Amino acid sequence: MSLPRTRWRERQTLQADDLQAEQDYKIDLRRRHNLSHHGWGVVRGLTLVPTVSGVSVEPGLGSDGYGREVLLPARLELSADLLRKALGELVGSDVDRPVLALWILYGCRPGTEGESGSAVNGKHRRSHEECRLRLTSHVAVDPRRPPGVPDDELGQRTHLPSIRDPALEWPVYLGAIEAAPGDSKEFLIDLSLRPLVTLTGTEVRDPGGRAKVRIADPKGRQPFEVALRKSDGEMVERLCLDRRANATLRGSCRAGVVTAPSVVLGSPSGPLTPPGAGRIDRSVDEEGGREQLRITLGHPSEAEEPASSRLCIGPSNAPSLRVDADRKTWVANLKVRGRVRQGPIPADPGDPRFASAITEGWLNTLAATVASKAARDPDTIRLDLLVPEFVTEGEPVPFTVTLRNPGTTRLEDCRVFLTLYPSSGDHKREVYPKRFSKDQPMIHLDPDQWLPFQGESDPVTGAGLVLLRIEAVAFVPSGDSVRGLAEAQVKVFSAQGAPSIP
Repeated sequence: MSLPRTRWRERQTLQADDLQAEQDYKIDLRRRHNLSHHGWGVVRGLTLVPTVSGVSVEPGLGSDGYGREVLLPARLELSADLLRKALGELVGSDVDRPVLALWILYGCRPGTEGESGSAVNGKHRRSHEECRLRLTSHVAVDPRRPPGVPDDELGQRTHLPSIRDPALEWPVYLGAIEAAPGDSKEFLIDLSLRPLVTLTGTEVRDPGGRAKVRIADPKGRQPFEVALRKSDGEMVERLCLDRRANATLRGSCRAGVVTAPSVVLGSPSGPLTPPGAGRIDRSVDEEGGREQLRITLGHPSEAEEPASSRLCIGPSNAPSLRVDADRKTWVANLKVRGRVRQGPIPADPGDPRFASAITEGWLNTLAATVASKAARDPDTIRLDLLVPEFVTEGEPVPFTVTLRNPGTTRLEDCRVFLTLYPSSGDHKREVYPKRFSKDQPMIHLDPDQWLPFQGESDPVTGAGLVLLRIEAVAFVPSGDSVRGLAEAQVKVFSAQGAPSIP
């Protein structure tokens, strides 16, 4: 096999075949480069974004398995009617979770006769490379095995002839589109399986020769190395990873930001005796067969505070989980992979869990009564506010607020306001008024819909108590305003006097 290349000479008579051969040669080399130096997939952009009227596909570039570039020059909108019709026709109603897969394909069409110089003697003189989008069912989708591509075509194609026929398709997967559950008219997007263009090679070198990253060692010693050039010009390997995932560091090592580690517990091996102080164990209740997470702390003496023995996960000023020795638990923004269930609480007046359960039941009953009134007369927005117990001076106050529409009418154009007050006796003065940016998208709340989000205040100054106030304002279709308010106090410690958390 050979690549024909036109050989030019002086006073040569040019024919259409000569120019076509020159163009085919360059196209063939470029597509071979795309296949040999890179892997096919999404190069940049082509992101799916849910909108009010459907889903939009952002501009971008991709490369298919034949080395052909697929360009989307402008944003393309997929209407909600089109997506719902595709869900009904392509997926059907007998599927538990109807999901669509969106693909982009290379296309080429002849120019129209209305274009300048487009046709002579009935033959077009221009071709337009374009992209096409296709929706399919997401059932049994493998993004690296596109539908319609034969299995023998999925291997390395660098040595094979270039594909010239645009009818041969190689779809590139862009993402999954799913209708939101319930009565919501929005769509959910999943981009986790998108195939991205890869780089083929052994080393990545700095053009100045100051550093290199070795991805694969031809001698099979180290599959990954990072090397830097010293002042004397010698290239030294600073980081090496072997095939057993052993890491070797040469030189000084400094960690900038260290986050709290994850807590991973193994499978339960049966009922456990009470573990020692300062342990976290996962066990199985022998009688009920329930799995339990046990946190055991050392009991402080009578002269010590319960906070002297404490489990804290997360930053010291805003932990995600905190358990004191007196069995008080504080939880905020804790992500649990799995299901958390609370076991039965014995009716023991001396058990703090029993008193907490009674209080929670009373509050739930009161909330249900308020929600019932709001359903008849929707004149409020319910706000649940969660803040840390204390912060250090000069830091912002992080918070998590959950908005709820307890009524039966949809709330439109919901805005959220944040204000921070210092507290000294009965005197309060507004010092940090802050409103979320004006370009923030409007929030809409359907009946009985919950909407949680996180934020933080401006940095606080001065030790003492501050009052965090969150206010939400929305409108009902009649034009009347609906409001909600939540407040919480936070202690502010000076940098020298901040309490330490073991």
